[in-house]
Amino acid sequence: MQSKANLVKVNDGLGRIMARLKETSETVIGLQFIIMNLSKRLRDLLCLFFEAMFFNRENLILA
Repeated sequence: MQSKANLVKVNDGLGRIMARLKETSETVIGLQFIIMNLSKRLRDLLCLFFEAMFFNRENLILA
């Protein structure tokens, strides 16, 4: 678990949080995790969309 935390800290910018107050730091960290989750979901959705468009045209599902 510790190595995953360090990976997130380096790759996603958690090491650059410069908030001074504890409450502000906690808020910034929470927002950072929300943004990381949203960006992963968007990346997964775009990969699925492009894969359907360019590789599986007969299986394209539009919901």
